[in-house]
Amino acid sequence: MEKISNYNHSFLERALIHTVLKTQGIKEFLFDAENFCFNQNKLIENDEDNFFITGLARSSTTAALNVFYNTGDFASLTYDDFPFILSPNIYLKFKKIFTKYNSKIFKRAHNDGILISNKSPEAFDEIFWKKELNDNYIHKKSLFKNLLNDENINKYRIFISLIKKKENKIKFVSKNNNLILRIDSIVKYFKKSHILVFFRDPFFHCNSLLNQHKNFLILQNKNKFITRYMNYLGHHEFGNNLKIFNIGNHEENDPLKLNFWIEQWINYYNYFLSFKSNKNVKYICYEELCKKKNDYMNLKIEQKNLDKLDFNKYSNKNSSIIKPNKNSKLDQAYSIYNDLINS
Repeated sequence: MEKISNYNHSFLERALIHTVLKTQGIKEFLFDAENFCFNQNKLIENDEDNFFITGLARSSTTAALNVFYNTGDFASLTYDDFPFILSPNIYLKFKKIFTKYNSKIFKRAHNDGILISNKSPEAFDEIFWKKELNDNYIHKKSLFKNLLNDENINKYRIFISLIKKKENKIKFVSKNNNLILRIDSIVKYFKKSHILVFFRDPFFHCNSLLNQHKNFLILQNKNKFITRYMNYLGHHEFGNNLKIFNIGNHEENDPLKLNFWIEQWINYYNYFLSFKSNKNVKYICYEELCKKKNDYMNLKIEQKNLDKLDFNKYSNKNSSIIKPNKNSKLDQAYSIYNDLINS
């Protein structure tokens, strides 16, 4: 199979992505058609079977998503559903038309060694929220917290049920770094769901974020479609379409400096720490997971019916970069890091 970048789309593929994901009306039509065709019996979504993986980008959430999905027990959105994310069961009827496109294996543009295929799960459910909220939380430089109502939540429950139906599974897993924007509503309405917040040593984590930002600036300047593609997906982690979460204090404004990313790290995880009293919110330390592997995750999740999860291939990718002797923001980040470990 061919190994290429996951942004190397043909002209026709780009036109299809643009047509399906750009216009609010088309997205609403696709979801409504899916709901009409496949939710006639009013599918019931079971909170207890939902696993929401989240964390700041570069915290190993993609690797974790793959571990869950590879058990074969979980339904999730995959590249096979793209770009018809909002109507996966309808699209299932027409996928043979796209067999040639779906046979490729891609190298992630992050240059992190992760290979993906059409069967790989991915963070596509932000497309649902972009549709549902009409992009009203996406501002020029920031992403704002989402104010969700009962109707928004009910439609999300339907969406999860439709994804489960697509793969004939009772369990669901998703990965979304933007979950922080609606975590208040998720813990309120999904009282039995599992929320796994991945975090990583802040110095190495922020260096990885800085390097990826530089990487995507280069990629996006070479290929303008990448910026549009990431905007369609609601991915604003790095590059020309970088947007910060409108949470916490913002003093640093240069994303080419390490302190900018340390500040983002502090804001992100300090906010998530406010949910530590919720028994369904679990904080997953990358370094501890790499060291203790399955034993660590079993201790964190405490569920006997997840024995297929295999984290034994996890290995610590932290580099040997020398940490600065004095950095007050980094000191603050490590204080939060220790709180996360002990929560």
